[in-house]
Amino acid sequence: MAVLDHSAARGAGVAPLARLVRAAGMLLQFWRNRGDFGRLRDMSDWELADIGLDRDDLRTAWARRAEVDPTHYLGMTARARGALEDAARRVS
Repeated sequence: MAVLDHSAARGAGVAPLARLVRAAGMLLQFWRNRGDFGRLRDMSDWELADIGLDRDDLRTAWARRAEVDPTHYLGMTARARGALEDAARRVS
């Protein structure tokens, strides 16, 4: 009588399930980011300036959405602009 390794049989179904869970998580994150971007679009110019962004940043982020997630791009833009402003204040 042959001994069967049941752990290998159970492990075979784990990888597709993990990919499915990861894809569902990515889809959920996509919809959350889309909602966040919509809220940013609804902000006034003053509110955007308060967080280090402007309307052109939103347009650029949306135009580049195939390359990089718009909310990630906007976060990088705001942080970079804040770092430049901080450096300018230290020099003054």
